[in-house]
Amino acid sequence: MQNKNLSYQVQDVPPFIQDILMKYGEKTSIGSEEFIRSFSENVLKKVSDKYGFNIVSKIKDHGNSYIIHSNDGTVIITMGIYI
Repeated sequence: MQNKNLSYQVQDVPPFIQDILMKYGEKTSIGSEEFIRSFSENVLKKVSDKYGFNIVSKIKDHGNSYIIHSNDGTVIITMGIYI
């Protein structure tokens, strides 16, 4: 979950979590061409409604993950966790 008072750490995020973040992650502009996506309660609810609670329980282990991607969503620039 995103918190503006936390630091960031670059770290690999499992491909499954990357896919969920790209499809459903909370999208915030961080520049003219870059966006950050992270998990929120709304995201977890959407995923739960679509895929069920079992998937959400797997996501919760990576709930502090984020990805930064290009404007068109085709390039992941970096990824990591909030610490």
